[in-house]
Amino acid sequence: MQTSNPDNYVTIWIDEDNDLVFEDQERLVHNLRPGSGKLLYGIYIPRYGV
Repeated sequence: MQTSNPDNYVTIWIDEDNDLVFEDQERLVHNLRPGSGKLLYGIYIPRYGV
């Protein structure tokens, strides 16, 4: 992922139950600051309903 400003923060959500509402338990990443460097991030995506 890349942002236009190295001071930006990123939050990633997946709407697991398709109710068009992002709930706290559906948040995968919170306030990640990618910065200007190139780093590899791993994200665990659980199976739906687990």
